[in-house]
Amino acid sequence: MDSAIEQILTQVETILQAVDAIGQVSRDGVDALSIQRFPACVISVNENVPEQLLNDYIDWTLGVSITCWIAAEGDLSKTLEAHKAVVQQAIAADAHIGLGDKCDTVEGPWSGPFPMNESLTEAADTKRYDFRYRTLRTDPYTLVA
Repeated sequence: MDSAIEQILTQVETILQAVDAIGQVSRDGVDALSIQRFPACVISVNENVPEQLLNDYIDWTLGVSITCWIAAEGDLSKTLEAHKAVVQQAIAADAHIGLGDKCDTVEGPWSGPFPMNESLTEAADTKRYDFRYRTLRTDPYTLVA
């Protein structure tokens, strides 16, 4: 079985891949530099913060960033805003991202749009999400309700 973090990332990736309006979904790393189909989403892991409880569980907050990347010859801002709305709606459709009561999603801020090339034909904006989940103190890799 995959770790708790891998289960969450896989669910986010699956949700975004199911959206017809998104051309490509990839994880951080080399894949992000080789995007061929726009609009695209790049999923990045931030921090994973434990909150020790006075029982047998640990509550975690996993920070995840989704960079929404578009390419357009004109109306760059309009195209980016449309793509961002598609991504937000996809994640908001299920606050538990398919994991039932084992995970909750907290929507965070957008970082602000930025150009991705000198000719201003590509732009991106990054959305922050916090995924809250729980594990056993003795097994910090398995999700529990």
